[in-house]
Amino acid sequence: MDNSVVRRAIHKLVWNVYIDPSTFERRWNRLIEQYGLREHGWLSEMYHRRDEWIPAFFRDIPMCCLMKTTSRCESSNHLFKTNSSSFNTLVQFMLCFDTSLDGQRNQQRLLHHTTETTLPKFKTSLAIERHANDIYTRTIFFEVQKEIYKSLIFCYIAGESKLNGSVSYMIAHQDHRKEIVNKFMVCVF
Repeated sequence: MDNSVVRRAIHKLVWNVYIDPSTFERRWNRLIEQYGLREHGWLSEMYHRRDEWIPAFFRDIPMCCLMKTTSRCESSNHLFKTNSSSFNTLVQFMLCFDTSLDGQRNQQRLLHHTTETTLPKFKTSLAIERHANDIYTRTIFFEVQKEIYKSLIFCYIAGESKLNGSVSYMIAHQDHRKEIVNKFMVCVF
């Protein structure tokens, strides 16, 4: 068995921010059986701690999937490694720090200019996509646009109920195999 295949399968499952805990459990058990990993000590230990690190278990925290702490640290480290060295004096470090900040500010100005002076290609005719363009930077807009577009393909209204003047919709979310991975209740008052 090729370890890279197993690693890719585990990575694809673990970092899927769209599934709920029960879907994760079902797919994890299928994966463990498929690759004969029931007795793997490290995987068993990590599985027992799954609620501490698997996105499916803390997905109800708002905006939890946008950026992980390790990503922020790696981004900062990369910025300083690009413009600095461990052999720098304090004065050299501060000059490198200022150069890094100037570069970031310049990049931010360029991105802001692009957001303010151009229009992206819209993928839908939905008003929410245009609204997203108005309120987000272009980079974030493209991420939101992908989600809006995928919602047209992978989501549908599975049920509707009315009670005391409000309407509740059950929204089903499917994966690419058309398997339902989540259901959400949305209330409109």
